[in-house]
Amino acid sequence: MTYKLLPSVWRGVCKVKFSDVLQELREYNGMTQEDLAEELVVPRDVISRWEAGIDYPDMESLKTISIYFGITMDELLSCDELFDFAESDFKEKEQRINDIIFGVMDCSLIMYFFLPIFCVAGGGFVDEVSLFILTGLEPYVGVPFIVGTVLTVLVGVFSLVQTIGRFSTWTRCNRRISLILSMTLTILFLFWIQMYAASYTFIFLIIKVVILAHHQYEDNDCKRYNRHYIMSNAYVK
Repeated sequence: MTYKLLPSVWRGVCKVKFSDVLQELREYNGMTQEDLAEELVVPRDVISRWEAGIDYPDMESLKTISIYFGITMDELLSCDELFDFAESDFKEKEQRINDIIFGVMDCSLIMYFFLPIFCVAGGGFVDEVSLFILTGLEPYVGVPFIVGTVLTVLVGVFSLVQTIGRFSTWTRCNRRISLILSMTLTILFLFWIQMYAASYTFIFLIIKVVILAHHQYEDNDCKRYNRHYIMSNAYVK
């Protein structure tokens, strides 16, 4: 359904914020916040928060709004908001992919309970056993192996579950915990000369470090670009 365009759209929305555009669109077409909330299938307080500039809709909601009023997303967002939204949307997708990679790697450590990758000396021979049947080691050695592996798998499961929702704070904590657990297990395995387990865990640790370093580099690069963008705009003005 196409509605009448508001004056802000006619004069160019690069200088008009999304909150003002949405409010003008709604009022210009004779709708209350309840009416718009019902059409967009969202709670009324969500519309109120959007118009107050407290929150921003996600990509799907923006598409719905633009289709409903028959305008483009460029007309919904100001130039700065469009840039920020595209950047945040890209970061969110990248973080979700990283969380999936972290989660899969951590969950894969469950193989330690089934694959014979632990070496135990006994009777003049060296047996290769799984973590489930690991014997011949003192409890203060075997228990940390089991506890560290179980915790890593649980963190991996939680990371995968988080990709369904949006828990940015817990996501950052999960990555740190995952990294610390990988480092701890690698050191434990190396100290007790469990080279197979140490090698697998160390490979996952390196992948995690590379992912986090790449993410940090992109964040810093993006901040430099933002500063350049803001300074350029200030100079033009």
